[in-house]
Amino acid sequence: MSVKVSVIVTIYGVEKYIERCVTSLFEQTMTSDIEFIFVDDCSKDQSIAKLNALVEAYSLRKGQTKLLSHDVNKGLPQARLTGLNQAKGEYIWFVDSDDWVEHNACELFYNIATQQNFDIVISDYNICNNNNITIKNVKLREDRMLSDILLEINNCSVWNKFIRRTLFSKFNVIFPTANMGEDLAIISQLFVNNIKVGKINNTLYNYFVNPNSISLIQDKNSYIRRYNDLKDNTQILIQTLQKYGKIDKFKNELLYRKYAVIAQLMPIISTPEIYSIWKKSYLEINPKTILLSKIPIVTKFFYILVYLKLYSSFKKLSMKFISKI
Repeated sequence: MSVKVSVIVTIYGVEKYIERCVTSLFEQTMTSDIEFIFVDDCSKDQSIAKLNALVEAYSLRKGQTKLLSHDVNKGLPQARLTGLNQAKGEYIWFVDSDDWVEHNACELFYNIATQQNFDIVISDYNICNNNNITIKNVKLREDRMLSDILLEINNCSVWNKFIRRTLFSKFNVIFPTANMGEDLAIISQLFVNNIKVGKINNTLYNYFVNPNSISLIQDKNSYIRRYNDLKDNTQILIQTLQKYGKIDKFKNELLYRKYAVIAQLMPIISTPEIYSIWKKSYLEINPKTILLSKIPIVTKFFYILVYLKLYSSFKKLSMKFISKI
């Protein structure tokens, strides 16, 4: 069959949420020329059983569905790559298995992408935290697209971006092995190029703040792991900018991204060992470069606090003040 859209979903430990995600996909208004690729990254719970039950329940989707399995757990970005390598669609949409999408999302994305020949189409999205829903509007500025992503004015996530499949091979996009900042590493390899990007004025994606996410675990080993993973993926960003001769153009943004790496250590910065790692990670980051940069003033403030070894005291005072309010 001809395939217009390939929806790629990676699965690991999401038995509580998989039915909501898959139902939102199988009930899409796009009923033909679509494929759903699920990648089992060695999930140990009932996620796959629940997926298989839904495939049986939605007979129309059975022939449109592929289930791929890893022999060993490879992590989110490599699982996405497994799905991409099997995809046939003109456009790719990576959907996280604990999130859900609007019923007409694929049709709307595809129509605007093909009508205006966009390489990537971005949508607004909801952040769903328990019963609180926050709408996030994307600001699409054609002359600052990569800069806005690097400075976190727009998010770097792949899940609210509808992407022409051939871009990945055209630009030899590297998929990371580390699981923190992996979307930034991937998206930067696309947006650094001269591509045609559009926005659809619909909120099509619902991002669920999963309390079990590895990015929310608060212990020393988790902070260090996130620091190491983000540093590895920031190196892919650096290599990308070097490859296209754009290090100088994005010098300020790169400084901000490096700061984001060392900021992962701030919750455990009170130990001499961690402070030393924080200070020596990027020698080009120092009080002078931070203060003279164009990065946000709040970033500068917290950097100076840590540099002067005042961050832990400031944090304790802040928590004490908040508790009295």
